Amino acid sequence: MDQKINKVCGIDVHKLFVFAAIMIRGVEEPMTKRFPTDGKGLFELRNWLKENDVERVAMESTGIYWRIVYWALQDCFEMILANAKEIHDLRQVRRKTDKRDCIWIARLCLSNMITPSYVPTWDIQQLKDLFRARVNYVEMRTECKNIVHKHLDIMNIRIGTCLSNIFGKAGTQILNDLVKGCTIEQIMERITDRRILKKKEDIIQSLQGTLNSSSILIIKMHLESIQDIDAKISELDAKIDEMLQNLHAEELRILLSVPGVGSNAAANIISEIGDISLFETADQLTSWAGLAPSSNSSGGKVINGRIGKTGNRYLRRILIQVAHAAARTKGSVLGRFYRRVMKRRGAPIAIVALARKILAIVHHLWTNMEPYEEPGFKKKVRHQKVYECDEFGISGAFEILGEAEDKIVATGSGCG
Repeated sequence: MDQKINKVCGIDVHKLFVFAAIMIRGVEEPMTKRFPTDGKGLFELRNWLKENDVERVAMESTGIYWRIVYWALQDCFEMILANAKEIHDLRQVRRKTDKRDCIWIARLCLSNMITPSYVPTWDIQQLKDLFRARVNYVEMRTECKNIVHKHLDIMNIRIGTCLSNIFGKAGTQILNDLVKGCTIEQIMERITDRRILKKKEDIIQSLQGTLNSSSILIIKMHLESIQDIDAKISELDAKIDEMLQNLHAEELRILLSVPGVGSNAAANIISEIGDISLFETADQLTSWAGLAPSSNSSGGKVINGRIGKTGNRYLRRILIQVAHAAARTKGSVLGRFYRRVMKRRGAPIAIVALARKILAIVHHLWTNMEPYEEPGFKKKVRHQKVYECDEFGISGAFEILGEAEDKIVATGSGCG
């Protein structure tokens, strides 16, 4: 980024078209042109840039639309993906048009005033898309479960007071029998789990509500949706696991060695971070994840504040979940760290601090490609003088006591 570039292009990206501006150092008037974002249009854009010997191309990270333009040009040019907020903050003109935007991006690019955003590799981007699709399905499943709970409450069916999870094996069987129109006696006859049968009387009492056809239909539809979503999540999990084993097996093994990190969390962290070598220090990584505290300085005094809403919210969310799991581990350094900070600053701040610490540990482990090992306390061994004699008698004992007494007198460490 420090070398002098003479020809650059700024691109303003939209869904159906892009505006491109080529700016040459020393030439005031830029060249601008509009291209559609279909295959033919992107091919024409690439040829236009090649014909004009463009060295560097910059664009805003507009939604998902920048991706097709970026991947179409990355093999031929040095690419820079700019944070849209940064471009907006540097904007000098108030009137906004597509042509003005691309010229402004080109001018900033020519002046080396754009900080490149992190762009993951193609395989990491695919992994990220799969995992974010999984997150969306999990949220959809949670919404369906909440609706089922709502309509059970409407009918005054309190099965949730007897079962810890009404969507487990026994709970799902009871709900399916309920929407099929089975009587309470028929529902209880189909239960074979001994643990559930111990609560037979409580379950019978909880099922004596007031049924209505609309709630029964809604519950039936959402139970079917939950089953379909479970199948889709399983399919995504299989694909994610396949990609991890083929491309990131070692990173996965290292992450699973960290307390609080499970298989889903490990996959999510890998998909969000990608290439760890792009982050030179752990501070850079924690700042990119949005876990670094804000810092305000006034009168030579630096005050650390809360974390902001900037950064990778997906990575931040999964690390907070990992921190909650690690905080409950007994006998681990991470658990002790959480409890120590919690006593001074409270639980919310302690969880964020632990999440930041875990991410710093991940940076160190991946950089050195070594698994996590719980730090232990090395016992200090004092090497004492060993007396060897064939027969240890009274004379030998008096000799040892005499040396000890002389040592105490010499050091002045006696009791008297």
